[in-house]
Amino acid sequence: MEGNRVFHMNYKGKDRDAIEERDLRRMAGAQYVVRADISACYPSIYTHSIPWAIHGKTKAKQNRSLTLPGNLLDSVTQGTRDGQTNGLLIGPDTSSVISEIILTKIDAMMQSRGYRRFSRYIDDYTFYARTHQEAEQFIHQLGLSLREYELVLNERKTSILPMPRTIETNWIRELQSFSFSNSGQLVDRKTVRAFLDLALGLSAERGSYSVLNYAFKTIPNNLTDPAKRFVVLQAVNLAVLYPYLAPILNEYVFQRHRFTGIRPIIHAFIVRLIRAGIQKIYPDAIAHGLYYSLIYRMRLPSLETEFLNVVDMGDCMTSVLLLEYARWFRAPKIGPRVRRFADSLRTLERREKDRYWLLIYQVWDPNTLNGEGQRYLAQLKRASFQFVDF
Repeated sequence: MEGNRVFHMNYKGKDRDAIEERDLRRMAGAQYVVRADISACYPSIYTHSIPWAIHGKTKAKQNRSLTLPGNLLDSVTQGTRDGQTNGLLIGPDTSSVISEIILTKIDAMMQSRGYRRFSRYIDDYTFYARTHQEAEQFIHQLGLSLREYELVLNERKTSILPMPRTIETNWIRELQSFSFSNSGQLVDRKTVRAFLDLALGLSAERGSYSVLNYAFKTIPNNLTDPAKRFVVLQAVNLAVLYPYLAPILNEYVFQRHRFTGIRPIIHAFIVRLIRAGIQKIYPDAIAHGLYYSLIYRMRLPSLETEFLNVVDMGDCMTSVLLLEYARWFRAPKIGPRVRRFADSLRTLERREKDRYWLLIYQVWDPNTLNGEGQRYLAQLKRASFQFVDF
């Protein structure tokens, strides 16, 4: 759909040239550019809006059955956040897919209302307007379209600017124009530090996690050992402050920039991340820390007493990972504590049990699952199907 293709991937090579050419065509005759973004996009997404986007509001509200694919996706999305209907987990690719289901529907609505000269990068909108009035109308219509899906514009970051302006979103352009090295030489610590300092500044300016996420993914592989160490240390420090970075660290930091002595740094990071999660009552951070503990086979004896209290948070995924932790490291008190919590779920109503489906699958035997109305899970358990395997 060339008239208003929405680009949200990395811009490289021919694709980047095509995007710039498209934007140059849109700029023709434009006197103003609108910059706008969605307020707290991922945390604000209403899971019931998933079936609205897939099937239409009327059909989705008339049919609440899980036989409707959108309703099923709505239900499992709630399950990732203990049944909450507001917000997506920040980090997983699945959250990007779900947000795109909704946001591309909003894009189509804007097209149907006559707006073809705009593009979107994740939740950032750019629109080229011929007049100031047209720019104001675009903002108004975008706000109305977002509200239909329980989203709102970030007024503080929405502006109408006179032309001419740069083509790309500034932070993308600035990061991509950064020069790391010449002639295939190894990238040194000083250069990497300058790049991450630039990314930190742009992130603070934009107020967006996307900048740091993008920056760590684009650091080249050919670093000196001191540069690798700097990247890893900076990444773990930032991930403790901003846990949304935690999901990318294994692939884009720990594996890509391995060096002798990295394991103690990873171990210390895991402890700090979990402690921050406990202090802030943020189960996602605890779960990511446990995940790294398991994949790197790192026991955390200093935290095992605290893990007994973590179970009381009642988070499904954290409890599942604690069960795996107890199994791998033979922690004698943690496993029984998680199992007692799982057994206590038998007193809940069916809908409440469904929030903990993965935990009860891991703990209950097939007969218990069947007796508690979880017939399908009982069949999978009898077939020895594994959802979790480290």
